[in-house]
Amino acid sequence: MFKYVYNLLTVICLLLFSSATALSAAPYYITTNNLKYAGIDLDWRQIPTFTTMDTVYLYSQPDKNSQIYYHVPPNEQLQLEDTRAYLYLYDSNIKLPENPPSSYLISTNMPKKGDSVNLIYNNPQDDISIVYYNGYFMTFPALQNKFQRNAEIWLYLQNDKFSGWAQLNENNLRPLLTANFNDTINPHTRFYEKYFSDSDVWYWIYSDSYNTFELNKEHISYNSQNDTAEIYIQNTPYSSRQIIYSHYIISFKNNTMTKTDYVISTQISYRDIFSNHPEKKDLDKYFDKTSTTTFTPEPNSIDAKIMETTAEIVDRNGKLKALSLRQNN
Repeated sequence: MFKYVYNLLTVICLLLFSSATALSAAPYYITTNNLKYAGIDLDWRQIPTFTTMDTVYLYSQPDKNSQIYYHVPPNEQLQLEDTRAYLYLYDSNIKLPENPPSSYLISTNMPKKGDSVNLIYNNPQDDISIVYYNGYFMTFPALQNKFQRNAEIWLYLQNDKFSGWAQLNENNLRPLLTANFNDTINPHTRFYEKYFSDSDVWYWIYSDSYNTFELNKEHISYNSQNDTAEIYIQNTPYSSRQIIYSHYIISFKNNTMTKTDYVISTQISYRDIFSNHPEKKDLDKYFDKTSTTTFTPEPNSIDAKIMETTAEIVDRNGKLKALSLRQNN
């Protein structure tokens, strides 16, 4: 009996350890700093500013269980510094009522009538829905007759007296310029994006209930001669406003990664830094360097996913084939 219990506990410990290092198969929600997946069109060209309509609570983290920093009274103006959207997947399943219009059929991966999709956003007034299906985000005409957003929206707001995270609801905050912060994306926008390839800069790689990892597409390079790549990854842990920015040198030939982590100060504006898309030479200016390590990524780990995704983006196989053809001619 003792031996049976011992073996059972050993198996449980091994399962827990493996689950900690492997990727989660199906997170309950996905988090992103890009609000367009929740149906909000945000223009950073002017700093979005809000007026409090009622008493607004500012939290230490984008989480109602975190510490409340301030009770902000009505008619207070606050500037937007950061955003967070939690997109719920566990309670947003619907059956697609009709086949998508032919103009939306841009891939064989498109869902068909009767398929189950996650409805993230639905706005019948603007005739737009945002759904998540089979690892992709896409837009359709409105799928229901009522407004719906299966997401939490958090805004990091501050002025010279207050700062903290506020949850956006229907009547607590009013944008000074509605064109700067629209509660719907352009209904004619048709995005079909795997792995959150949002905007022109950040390529979403992986999310679970604790972290989001994105690759900076503007600063990525690959050398087919020595089969190495150089990339920059940002990780935004959900438990804090901390941002970890990592510089990777990937050796595909040796199956190794050299990673240097930098940690952003919470006192520095996320918007100011990442609107400039920092390169390695800028990291010391904005971040505290923490560590440099060289390692072989574990199978099914986040680092293995980063290596695999990088190879796809730089078209490693195609460039190695082209190199081989040049060398043989």
